[in-house]
Amino acid sequence: MKKIKVVSVGDGLGIQLPQEIIEKLSVKAGSYLYLNETHNEINISMKKKPTLEELLERVTEENQHDPVDWD
Repeated sequence: MKKIKVVSVGDGLGIQLPQEIIEKLSVKAGSYLYLNETHNEINISMKKKPTLEELLERVTEENQHDPVDWD
């Protein structure tokens, strides 16, 4: 768990993400983060496009279709 400080940004509040997190998640200016508040916690997540390798890991015998004859 990382401790970060909430700072004033214009009329609102903001947080500064640690460089380690920025690099690991490839966060850039303009990236969207998703907040989920539960009880006294705020969880921050980032949806990203899966890599080809991640997509291929999801392929199973059950979710493959039969070959298609395009002729």
